Amino acid sequence: MNEPSTAGTLSAAAPAARNGDEALPSMRSMLQSFTWPSEAFWRRFELAAVRRQHFGTPILELGCGDGSFTELAGLYVDEALDLSPRAVAKARRRTAVYGNVRTMDMRELGDVSETRFTTIFANSVLEHVPDLPGVLHACASLLVPGGSLITTVPLVSMNDHLVFRQHHYAEWRRRELRHHNLWGVDEWVTALRRAGFASVTCTGYLDPKSCRFWDAIDIVGSLGVSRFRVGRICRQVLWPLLPRSLRRPIARGVAAKLLSAFENADELGAQPCAALLVATTPTAASPDDGEPPT
Repeated sequence: MNEPSTAGTLSAAAPAARNGDEALPSMRSMLQSFTWPSEAFWRRFELAAVRRQHFGTPILELGCGDGSFTELAGLYVDEALDLSPRAVAKARRRTAVYGNVRTMDMRELGDVSETRFTTIFANSVLEHVPDLPGVLHACASLLVPGGSLITTVPLVSMNDHLVFRQHHYAEWRRRELRHHNLWGVDEWVTALRRAGFASVTCTGYLDPKSCRFWDAIDIVGSLGVSRFRVGRICRQVLWPLLPRSLRRPIARGVAAKLLSAFENADELGAQPCAALLVATTPTAASPDDGEPPT
């Protein structure tokens, strides 16, 4: 199994993490959890990467959304926060997943609690946050010595593997996806170390072919404005109107297509389109560190 690398070097996720225990029912379950098939497809790669990590407790989750991904990951989170009151209300109903969920801007992390955490988890969240350095500093201060921030992020290299390779298209997609911090690995490592983390490991998990497949689906669901995007209208308005006799074979067919693309993903090369980062705080120094032996 490939080990993650440090100091801005990116290693590939092990093939077994992608192709292990996948089955059509699990992909269908993901389709039910997310608004548009492209999101379920991307999340499946994240899920494989996240499930390989060790999460020490207690855990704080940033940008938990409605909690569906965290539930699929099999985690129990002691405290979570999200900016959306509607998402928080849904997450609170997942009592087997969350101890406490609050509506809060993560830029106010200093007020989250007096608890210090062993793990802070953020799944595809930090790339959307303005004024990120302050959030990273707050994460470091909320972790116990040797605690970890585990986060998944898209990388700027995804721009080279979209449906269209023109700069204007990539910039339009960045705005549509609200990516404030679409960085390379070196930029993430630098930002995390400046925030006070002692080490950072990076593992890539999305290959270029799969990124292009994702973009081809996602761009369709993104058409429109605000609540009137194709993906939202199809999921919330048109899909419920279909009889179950049609919904089942459609869902089964879409899930089979996504699962096939997932299982036939290319091996990751030097430039994956997304990465899982594990940033660890310094361990507590022993009382006689730096002192000569007696």
